[in-house]
Amino acid sequence: MNADPRLLAFYRGAAPALRERQRHSLDVMLGFYGLTRDAQAVEALPALSIATHIWLKAGGHNHLRITRIIRSLALCHQPEMVHAFQQAF
Repeated sequence: MNADPRLLAFYRGAAPALRERQRHSLDVMLGFYGLTRDAQAVEALPALSIATHIWLKAGGHNHLRITRIIRSLALCHQPEMVHAFQQAF
């Protein structure tokens, strides 16, 4: 990740409240994607299907959102959430 060292230092020192708000935002997006989070595990909801979740198809802006979510989690020093999110796919 080629982030500005000052930005990394800021996030490294970020308060736990910032990480908690980020996890809340992640939960909102996971619901949109047909996924759910239980502590550190991310899993598909039973209703997840390509018919109702078009983001499952190749390409599109939702795949860009996913990479931004992963980058944001990494910048805020939440590697366990990065791993769980990546494993869901």
